[in-house]
Amino acid sequence: MMAGKVEARREAKVASIVACAWKLAGEHGIAGVSLHALAREVGMRQPSLYEYFDSKHALYDAMFADGNRQLLERLDTITLPRDPRAALKKFMRAFMLFAIEDSARCELLFQRHIPDFSPSPASYALAEEGLGRAGKLMHEAGVTRQGEQRTRRRSLDPSSQPSRRSLRRRRHHEEQALMLPNRIKRPEARVLAETEFVRFAEVVASLTPEEWAMPTDCTGWDVRKMVLHVLGSADAQASFLTFVHQVRRGLGLNKEIDSHHWVDGLNELQIRERDHLSNEDVLAQLEAVGPKAVEGRWRTPPPARYLPLPFGPPFGWVTLKYLLDVGFTRDVWCHRIDLHAAIGRPMQLTADHDGRLVADIVAEWAELYGHSFELVLEGPAGGKYTHGVGGERVEIDALDFIRTLSGRLDGSGVLSNAFPL
Repeated sequence: MMAGKVEARREAKVASIVACAWKLAGEHGIAGVSLHALAREVGMRQPSLYEYFDSKHALYDAMFADGNRQLLERLDTITLPRDPRAALKKFMRAFMLFAIEDSARCELLFQRHIPDFSPSPASYALAEEGLGRAGKLMHEAGVTRQGEQRTRRRSLDPSSQPSRRSLRRRRHHEEQALMLPNRIKRPEARVLAETEFVRFAEVVASLTPEEWAMPTDCTGWDVRKMVLHVLGSADAQASFLTFVHQVRRGLGLNKEIDSHHWVDGLNELQIRERDHLSNEDVLAQLEAVGPKAVEGRWRTPPPARYLPLPFGPPFGWVTLKYLLDVGFTRDVWCHRIDLHAAIGRPMQLTADHDGRLVADIVAEWAELYGHSFELVLEGPAGGKYTHGVGGERVEIDALDFIRTLSGRLDGSGVLSNAFPL
């Protein structure tokens, strides 16, 4: 009985210390929590604090567990509708509102801002439980993850032989795999992201004063506004606090600007908040933020990477990982294409960079629509791709292909199948 009371008092004390730690994190940021300041806040000497947490990482681990318990408790309060898709939308809205309402908690739970910190298995299991609930709802709603495939376990029974039909199907898939490129994997994706930020900044550095004011293919955007958007997006990728700010303020702008997609408000906010910068300042910040943006994307921990996001047709729901790995890079790259189209100068193109981005889009486009085609893309970023049998043959410049799929140019036949970028 006495041991139980002692343990209860210890748990209550730990909870009060963690609550004070969250208070300090709200004032100074999650990385600004110090054991010295925490000891003073809870009214004890620092050596006494070590009786509860033997290191700063132990404190972070307790906070990580506490934050995920808060999330699970919040999710427990939701009454989900019977319709699976409506249930998924309501669940994810609650999840995202929880994520952005406390920036310090967001940093710890969904970013890697603490050097060398990894949650313990017990604490991490709480994070996986929340993600597991989202996965279950996605499965019930018939949602599949973009670019994520689970490998089926092979039978260990040596007498189990595939049928002729399955062999023919496998052979067909193998033939298709030879005709379409391999998708971009995470290590290659990081190199492409780093390179694209450098190339985009180089184009911006070459702009003349007249070129900054030239109109682009994106309605309402001149070259300067497009560059401001890329800078604002990079700032959000580099700092989760900036991302939270943009989500909070940007969503509120959607009604004002009569937007058709939830990201439109974020884009508008990025431009408005940077419009006071000189062109020279824009370039300097763009050159500085590129590496930080890539580092911020790759620092996102696994649970957060697999959060589903509604992106509309033809993509439907995609994981945050999809944006972190290739989505943001494609956005910068496509706007680099827009800049060159606006200023009328040839674009630097290489097969190992631009060609890989084109090829990856071709593969995903084919997967999304399932149509047959024979595609001949011309130029340094081009290539020849075939999907299915007896499909339409199309010969087009690789960049015009991208501009057509993204709605910048008109397309017909198989090219009428849109791929927004």
